[in-house]
Amino acid sequence: MLKVIFTFFFLLLMLISYGQKKYKLDKDTSKYQTAVVMLLNIGHDSVLIARQHILDHNSIDSTKIERKKRFVDLYGKRADRGVLTIYLTPGTAIFNTNQLLKHFGIQISDMHLPVFIDSAIAAHPDETYFQLSAVRYVRLETEEKTNMRYISIRSMFIIQRSKLTDVYIHGTYAIPETQ
Repeated sequence: MLKVIFTFFFLLLMLISYGQKKYKLDKDTSKYQTAVVMLLNIGHDSVLIARQHILDHNSIDSTKIERKKRFVDLYGKRADRGVLTIYLTPGTAIFNTNQLLKHFGIQISDMHLPVFIDSAIAAHPDETYFQLSAVRYVRLETEEKTNMRYISIRSMFIIQRSKLTDVYIHGTYAIPETQ
């Protein structure tokens, strides 16, 4: 009986120590060069230009993709693939990266550190917007191999990219590939 108890605790200890998921940091920023221009419409004709966003899908009222020549003049070469406008429900609170870091208690002296969102580097954190209900945590971490300190933002959602031109959120097709 004693052997069974020790075996059980040994297996439980092994499960706890090896069952922890390790996140590998993705430091490649080349995939953000071809991103579609995204506009967050937060009401009253207030529009934010976003490279990426972490939003609760319940706060999205509607979306619209447009491909017009005038958008290239307004938003640059990236707009030749189209402009995705996301209309948010009225009263949706949106935070930029600095506001989010302050909200989670990151010191101003640490705000110069690299920002990783769901283990992928944020190439343009100044053009990233968040909704608090879509953020699991924000904290300072240290990479084991290099001892590099960084800010880790973990969202509540799983984001997958099968191709650089497609974005899938929870298996739902979000941005179509440009023909």
